[in-house]
Amino acid sequence: MSAHFTFESLATKCGLKSVPAEWPELWEAFQKSPPDSSFSLDATFVAEVSAFCQFSDEIVSLLQEAASQVRSEPLLETATRFLFAQFHSTPPPDYQTIAAWPFVAQPLDPPASLIPALALLAGIPGIRQDHASRRIPESVTRSTLLDMEVWIRTFHRQHRKWGLSELNWLSHHWNGRLFRIGRMQFMHGNFPDAVRVFKRVTTGQILAFAEPGQTRYRRDGLADGTQDVFDPQAWSPTFEITSTTLSGHPINPLGYVNPKAISLPSSEWIQILAPGDPMLDMHIPEGGAMEFEACGKSLREALLFFDTYFPEKPAAKTFFCKTWFFDWQFQQILPPTSNIVLVQREFYRYPIVSNEKEAFRRIFGGMPVNLHTAPRDTSLRRAMLDFTLAGNHLRCAAGFRLVDAPTWGSAPYQTQPVEFNA
Repeated sequence: MSAHFTFESLATKCGLKSVPAEWPELWEAFQKSPPDSSFSLDATFVAEVSAFCQFSDEIVSLLQEAASQVRSEPLLETATRFLFAQFHSTPPPDYQTIAAWPFVAQPLDPPASLIPALALLAGIPGIRQDHASRRIPESVTRSTLLDMEVWIRTFHRQHRKWGLSELNWLSHHWNGRLFRIGRMQFMHGNFPDAVRVFKRVTTGQILAFAEPGQTRYRRDGLADGTQDVFDPQAWSPTFEITSTTLSGHPINPLGYVNPKAISLPSSEWIQILAPGDPMLDMHIPEGGAMEFEACGKSLREALLFFDTYFPEKPAAKTFFCKTWFFDWQFQQILPPTSNIVLVQREFYRYPIVSNEKEAFRRIFGGMPVNLHTAPRDTSLRRAMLDFTLAGNHLRCAAGFRLVDAPTWGSAPYQTQPVEFNA
């Protein structure tokens, strides 16, 4: 890089508005450093890595065109190299840091909007090398990296132009934390919420309790603030375990916390899951049906995958997920054979602060301007619209499935909904 560009020229060219305070200094230092020989955007390279990731022809053509335009404009190529360097710095930037970058927080216009995609492409050889060093199958690497196309298309749906802004999410893929195993994606992590889970020694019954924490609960058992509704009589859960008793507010597996505390003989129960315990964080990538048996196979293979290729990590105690389709109300509005219903019944769910926006974002691309004229071309869309137009509201929930749970398909945690008196 022989030419020197000011940070102001970068901001003007790419349309950057709010930028991290340290970026101008990093930009100057970057231009004084030797170029990274591993970085490439030539046509052959773009074609090879795109083919490896199995991108569609449309996305390959898009990336080829963007790379050609960047190569022809030295400032844009320098910007791509800069973003590549920041993304692959040591130690790698965390999720929140990346989320504040203008290429993430601000929907830019092409070609600047595609600079993140090109920076990710340039890092694919390093990912392949890292995965190969662990003997991770290439099929897993390919299916994991294919998520990049999903988010390019999501950007296009949301902004009616091509780009990519999900660098913070894709950092999990590119840094070797997240892997797609069959239908689902998984990350090894630590159980994050104030929930403790116990097993009854004699029967194997599973019972979760809400621990005191930041979340307060309404009288209906949902997290206070769900759908921006706050209960003046919201309450905080209690939990205590002594040599004789286990007492606190139990969680109904459908996703409610009981406002009435209970007390059980502690000698009859053993704790099997607590905050901070190792887990596999499950995510549902867009695209393809959530075929029930394929989902169960994905969970089984994920356990084997992490045990085999990451033996240094502690064995997971549970699967965990926060998602819109864990809302038990889908059991009211969808048939019992629905994959959404069948999958959610395999998890023990609990409430989180949420609203209906995530469900509509995933299924409609955002909240429809007019619910009466929104598309009704699938049974799920029709069910969601009818339910909402009737004055109801969907929400999200969190859930866990213990790794030693009974066979997939047994719905091991299900009970009837707990009735609460408002």
